[in-house]
Amino acid sequence: MRIAKLLARGRPTISFEFMAPRDEAEVDVLERTVSALAGHAPDWVSVTYRLRTGRQT
Repeated sequence: MRIAKLLARGRPTISFEFMAPRDEAEVDVLERTVSALAGHAPDWVSVTYRLRTGRQT
């Protein structure tokens, strides 16, 4: 279902945005985080690509 249709329902929605992992350690963190949040039954999730990040530490 498109996000616009979800919003048109007139009920509260929940979504999560994740940053794409940079390495295997971050993949593990992402997997644990997604598992922990799954019970909230988000209407959608998105993954943001790190193309234009600022200074990386």
